[in-house]
Amino acid sequence: MPLNFCVTTAAYDLVEEDAGLESILAELIATPADDTARLAELAAAMRAGLLAARLPASVTDAIARAHRMLEDGMDVPVAVRSSATAGNLPYASFAG
Repeated sequence: MPLNFCVTTAAYDLVEEDAGLESILAELIATPADDTARLAELAAAMRAGLLAARLPASVTDAIARAHRMLEDGMDVPVAVRSSATAGNLPYASFAG
């Protein structure tokens, strides 16, 4: 197995805090499932908030440190695999 490291949902939680998504999430919960136009607007607002959020230095530092440890500080290419928190279920996989 190749050397690896994982960026957990705890890192996402830190970014989400900075994004200020609480009001959008509250509206999302209250929006009927058939109001697809409003849901699309809310999804776009969430995306914009996440893209504008700062990635905390503690997260970037930890990722940089873990990457350097892969090959004793050499600059090595990596593969990135993202997955939902329930992305590897016995009956489904959402890895992408």
